[in-house]
Amino acid sequence: MPESVDGATRPVTSLVLGCVGILTAYLPVVGVPVILGEIGTATGASTAELQWVTASGLLALAAAVLPSGVLGHRLGRHVVLVAGLALVLLGAVVGVVAGLVPAEVALGWLYTGQVVIGLGGGALLTSTLAVVSDAATTHHRRGLYIPLWASSLVVGSGLGPFVSGAVATFTTWGWTFLPLAVVAAGALALAVAVAPPARTPRTMRQGIDLPGQLTSAAAVTALVYTIIQAPTTGWASTPTVVSGGASVLLVAAFVAVEARAVSPIVPLRLFRSPGFVVAALAATSILFAIVGIAFVLTLYLSGHQHLSVLGVADRIGFLYLFAALTGPVVGYAHRYVAMSTVLVTGLAISALGVGLLAAVPAEAGLVALAWRLSLTGIGVGAVLSVVSSVAIHSVQSGDAGMAGATNTLFRQVGAALGPAVAGTIWTTRTTGGGPAVEGLHVSMLAIAWALGVSAVLALLTFATSSRRARLAGR
Repeated sequence: MPESVDGATRPVTSLVLGCVGILTAYLPVVGVPVILGEIGTATGASTAELQWVTASGLLALAAAVLPSGVLGHRLGRHVVLVAGLALVLLGAVVGVVAGLVPAEVALGWLYTGQVVIGLGGGALLTSTLAVVSDAATTHHRRGLYIPLWASSLVVGSGLGPFVSGAVATFTTWGWTFLPLAVVAAGALALAVAVAPPARTPRTMRQGIDLPGQLTSAAAVTALVYTIIQAPTTGWASTPTVVSGGASVLLVAAFVAVEARAVSPIVPLRLFRSPGFVVAALAATSILFAIVGIAFVLTLYLSGHQHLSVLGVADRIGFLYLFAALTGPVVGYAHRYVAMSTVLVTGLAISALGVGLLAAVPAEAGLVALAWRLSLTGIGVGAVLSVVSSVAIHSVQSGDAGMAGATNTLFRQVGAALGPAVAGTIWTTRTTGGGPAVEGLHVSMLAIAWALGVSAVLALLTFATSSRRARLAGR
């Protein structure tokens, strides 16, 4: 049987390890947002503080993605995978402790646990995809393995709410991190059991690019901070203006650093490809939607309809169920349908589904939410199944690995911005006794608008590229 680059195991074992690893990384992405109501009740946290519960982990995840890829090349993908699982296990244990300590210090423990889980998740994102890609040694396997990996990502997101809901039904919120610890421990044991022989670390062909890492992480953090805190401090207040201005300056500094870096974390030449830019926009908007929807729906269903955590999970779960079911189907179908067509169609379906959520009745029941979320999930599954491939195939073969890693980075930026933007809209609309359903509707409209704009830009870009290709062939 073919072996992986790390001299690892048989292809099926590598596939299982990669899928379990990415599932572990994404269990808390939506599993944590659905317990925010419980956390708020237990700790007295404000909406802004609850937004940081989600944002802290996602920002750490985004910051870890590209360095993990570089370290994977030097130390071995399997080593980074093991380290990622160990970090998730440690962070989950800290999360359990956060639920046991006094309320006045619980948020500090929770933020710490989320950051550690996020760092581990970033390592798992790059290493699991690399392990699965190495195992997919034939065209047939690539067409099957990569969509299965992407579906496992969605399954992890979808299982998270149900697992958290089931645990929270019988105990306190801190124990919702225990299943994550158990899964991470099991995956870690499997990874250690099938570990390839140790090898001498390779010389790095690519540096860490510390200035690029610092400026990019600081820019995204400053932007998220501005969006989250503005409703509390005021959009024209000094803290908001300073942090907003800092985010703009840091973005400019990041571009300047990357333009001069010998080994940039995000080579600016990638953005010369319209297809890569479209894929980056699609990746950002689709994760923006997934996490933003989960965040606002949790606040609405738990606070306005007074549903239990499990009741919230029952409804949000339709989004992830249909996304997971769509992934393998699209993975098979894209042999006959262009990836660009799948991407545009998926974005359009997602925009339609979220737009319909913006018109949901105030006391909408399970059925009214289920079919709208299911439609959205179909679009999400289609986009996630092809977006990395679109990015990779839009650049020169030598830049394919960096294009895939950068696309993953944009996903996590979108995931961090989702609850920040949607949560801020919710807070702005509901502060002072505003109707909760208005906060839900406006938040969903904003998400639908982002997806719709992405769909239109993708359609125009691919149509223009196709027309140029036809003209060049004459």
